[in-house]
Amino acid sequence: MIVSIDWLKDHIDFNSSLKDLERELTALGLECSIKTNNPSFSGIIIGQVLSVKKVKDSDHLNLCIVNTGTEELEIVCGAPNVKKNIYVPVALPGATLDNGNFKIKKTKIRGQISNGMICSEKELGISDSHEGIMILNNDDNIGNDFASIYFNDTSEIIELDLTPNRGDCFSHLGVAREIAIIENKTLKIKENKISVSSENINNNIDIEINDVKSCPRYCARMIRNVKVQESPEWLKKRLESIGQKSINNIVDAANYILFDQGHPMHTFDYNKISKSKIIVKKSKGKDRIVCLDGIEREVDENHLLICDADKPIAIAGIIGSDNSCVDKNTKDILIESAYFDPVTIRKGAKLLDLSTDASKRFERDTDIDNLENAMNMLCALIQDIAGGEVLDGLKDIYPKNKDSKCIDFNYHNCNKLLGTNLNKKDIKNIFNQLSIQVDESEDLFKCNIPSFRNDLEREVDLHEEIARVYGYDNIEYSESFSSSYSCVKNDKHARIKNISTILSLNGYHEHYSNSLLSENENNFFTCGMDVEISNPLSKDMKYLRNSIIPGLIRALSHNINHGNKNFKLFEIGTIHKKIKAKDNNRYVQENHLGVAWNCTDIKDWKEKNSFDLYSVKGDIKYLFEMLGLEIDFTNKNNDISISSSKKNIGRILNTSNIDSKLFTKHEGLFLAEFNLDTINSILSRGESIKALPVNPYPSIERDISFIIDRSIQYKEIADAINSVSGELLKNISLFDLYEGKNIDKGFHSLALSFLFSSNTRTLIDDEVDEIMNKIIKVLKQKYNIVQR
Repeated sequence: MIVSIDWLKDHIDFNSSLKDLERELTALGLECSIKTNNPSFSGIIIGQVLSVKKVKDSDHLNLCIVNTGTEELEIVCGAPNVKKNIYVPVALPGATLDNGNFKIKKTKIRGQISNGMICSEKELGISDSHEGIMILNNDDNIGNDFASIYFNDTSEIIELDLTPNRGDCFSHLGVAREIAIIENKTLKIKENKISVSSENINNNIDIEINDVKSCPRYCARMIRNVKVQESPEWLKKRLESIGQKSINNIVDAANYILFDQGHPMHTFDYNKISKSKIIVKKSKGKDRIVCLDGIEREVDENHLLICDADKPIAIAGIIGSDNSCVDKNTKDILIESAYFDPVTIRKGAKLLDLSTDASKRFERDTDIDNLENAMNMLCALIQDIAGGEVLDGLKDIYPKNKDSKCIDFNYHNCNKLLGTNLNKKDIKNIFNQLSIQVDESEDLFKCNIPSFRNDLEREVDLHEEIARVYGYDNIEYSESFSSSYSCVKNDKHARIKNISTILSLNGYHEHYSNSLLSENENNFFTCGMDVEISNPLSKDMKYLRNSIIPGLIRALSHNINHGNKNFKLFEIGTIHKKIKAKDNNRYVQENHLGVAWNCTDIKDWKEKNSFDLYSVKGDIKYLFEMLGLEIDFTNKNNDISISSSKKNIGRILNTSNIDSKLFTKHEGLFLAEFNLDTINSILSRGESIKALPVNPYPSIERDISFIIDRSIQYKEIADAINSVSGELLKNISLFDLYEGKNIDKGFHSLALSFLFSSNTRTLIDDEVDEIMNKIIKVLKQKYNIVQR
């Protein structure tokens, strides 16, 4: 959010330098930076759209003929609101956007040459609006520099990055309250001077709320005989200073109060309201509404609507309808000042994929007690700049008054939690700065919370307020900590952290990916029991992930496309699925580990192209050995399952079964996935690891090399050897595999190394030779090996 320094001074006279203000507001929890309101673009001129026609083979692109003052140029534009005879900001080739990071060039789009770009407010850095191009007021400035005419304010501003709970700071008034805490000052009180006519509003409008939960309070006032015209210069400059464009004096006045007080209001053309009736209700089905921005949107039963006797005239708390807007012919206006349920507004805005200045504030919660004051301020401002007669009285439909919040606060608990030694007087002074009224009763304070602080609900919330106002840097830190041993609990994520550490120390990079998948990605690993999002933000985030692998595939693709050809990745996260239960499907989630290998271009003359499936199995075996888990590999159609204690714990995927161009273009990519919940349960059942003394006796090593049928698995060979070797054989390792010259087709040569030792004595060669003879004999009998 952007606030103007000059605008803030309407609420409070502060003495802090801008640098100090930036530091102190950030310390209070309002992360901010001071900026000069300079344009982020250059070379933008004012142009006029002379004609618009569709681009061939495109459903949304238009070819516009634009008058730039010196010539008429063809420019391709995809905005829905482009039309003939409008004035627009035009970026010609050579112009820059985004502080010089983006340079406009002549380009070809769908076979059509485009000599520049018609800009939106977001592209110009003026606001977040990107629903369409910016449309300027009619004037004679064609060809002139856009910045010098429409962006001539270089005042200093504060750019705030607010947390979602601080909706009270979403205005100049809210920020001024925080500055008042810093400087221990009081705010200026504004007086609303309204001239009221003898005509009463009750005879002119009827208001009905059908959904009190979504709209607990609805207020309205009427003004007759206003004159809709251009806003005065001071008002236009105020709005421009925070990146808002001027529309007309009525709309600008409503926007001014919105950014000043933080409460959104809406102005209707009273004469467009059928039968002088307002009904607040949920949509019964799918209605289509043409909004103020000219875009038709579909609403459903999740949306709250403002309707007249015949039709919807606004999507409550989000955007008004074109059929009731204030225009140059408007004479009488109805002002809406309402409180809407934050959840209803947030859900409705998300379903429309539309975030407006109004919805941003309503979904963060507004001050239900400030409705009347904000509306009276708007009436006074409209009367001042547009004339008109404010009708006597106001309509205030408030079926059930919202109770004020009172929180019990014990200052001993606060000091104990924060590690401070504040006395009652200190705490009362802080509460006074926060506009929190306190009734004291021994060690307990009854704290009456102001209506604009909707985020304060519990005693611990007040502890946080004390901490931020007192100053986190002022709280002394302690170098010692004492607590009961009984409160120390085992870390249930210890094994997961251990896995992460082992992989990181062995050259793997940890990756984090979105837990939402597109339909195509979801189909890689679907079993028909996937969890679909009922209101996805986009088609690319339609399902909760059913596997950890799609995110790794994205990471592989991104890195390979950017020239990274030698890396290993892993990701730990939850996957989601449905399982069949007796009555209904049940949702479950599991912790999974995903690993990806891309070692196809190793820059080492000795190790070149040596990374293969055996390397992958070796990495996996090493990981689980470090965890104290014995594993077995079973290969079935190149999909290798991994098990431990006769339970499947994961698999090495057969990438040829994954429908992705990545694996057809690049060989040597490997993927594996493991169920960490199953692994954790196996490890939890095992005995604790005991340290063994170092064996004081020397060991003996022997090697053999033999030719054997390739179809025989290494596990079978190892089992056969162990069956005759006894307890003296401590380890078997495969140190060479050869296929090629002098080896028959279907066979390969294996070289094995054996380690023998005893914990009680020194072995002699004869007894080791006897064991080796048994091993060779059993291999010849079972597998007909040929010793080399």
